[in-house]
Amino acid sequence: AMLLVVAALAFGVELPTEPDRWLTFAWVFVLGTAAGTVLGIAFSSVPSLGTGLGTWDLVLRKLAHLTEYALLGAFLQRALSRPWLAVLVGGLYAASDEIHQHFVPGRHAAWYDVAIDTIGVTIGVVVWSRSRWGRAGEEGNAS
Repeated sequence: AMLLVVAALAFGVELPTEPDRWLTFAWVFVLGTAAGTVLGIAFSSVPSLGTGLGTWDLVLRKLAHLTEYALLGAFLQRALSRPWLAVLVGGLYAASDEIHQHFVPGRHAAWYDVAIDTIGVTIGVVVWSRSRWGRAGEEGNAS
C-alpha cells in the first residue's frame, strides 16, 4: 500500500476510475496499512533490531523511520488540512513512540529520534501540500 501511495504522490500514477477497481485498490490499501501497523507494533517491542551492518544499519533504520513518518505527515495533512496541526500531531506521535520504547527492555528513548521523525512528518506535509492532490484540496476549500 505504501508503494502505491508513494507512486501516486511522487510519479503521478493514475488512480483507478472504475468502481470495481476502487474496491480492489481500497482493500489493498487497508490490508497494507493494517499489516504495516501490526509489524510496526511488533517490531517496536523487540529489544534489539541490529542487522550487523554497522553504520549502514543505523543510517538505513533512520532513513526508514524518516520515510514512514513522511507518509504519516502526508496522511495527516490530507486529513487535517492544516500544516501546523499535522506537524504537531505527527511530532506528538513520534514522542509517544519514544516514550513507549523507554519501557521496552533493551531499547531506549532518544530526543534526536523524535527530531528525525518530526522532520519526516514535515517533509510529508510539504510534499502533500505541493502535490496536485494537496493543491486541489486547497482550491476546493477556497470556494
